[in-house]
Amino acid sequence: DPLSVKGLVSESVTICGNDDIWDYISSPSSHNQIKGIPWQDIDDIMDDFIGDQETLVSQADVKIAELKKRIAKKKGEATSRTMSEEEIKGLVKQTVEDAAAFGSTDAAVETACGKPGLTFKGQRPNPLGFDGSVTASEAIAGKFFDE
Repeated sequence: DPLSVKGLVSESVTICGNDDIWDYISSPSSHNQIKGIPWQDIDDIMDDFIGDQETLVSQADVKIAELKKRIAKKKGEATSRTMSEEEIKGLVKQTVEDAAAFGSTDAAVETACGKPGLTFKGQRPNPLGFDGSVTASEAIAGKFFDE
């Protein structure tokens, strides 16, 4: 019936999380029935729904606060600093001297870190030396992240 309240919507309607409210206000068809709507019941249903939502919001607020603390702690732990020239030189030296890389600083320099065609003491460089140096540098540099 397009003249009734139900005619205003085509789908089921939920008000404050409870279909009972919609049933209470949409079922009366006369002014006497409208006077008989149990408004106190509707008010109680709405209060319960709002209370439930407030509980959910407060629980979410607690979780958000905990997560913010964890984020702040993580940010506080993640500090950076400038490496000294000695640390950088040491890192490079250890990396190129690693057996999986070039074996010595001189070999890395003479072969331009493994450039094809260049030799060190008459020998071609390790063909996997560059990749080995990357792996070695990651392992060696890891100590700077553990500090």
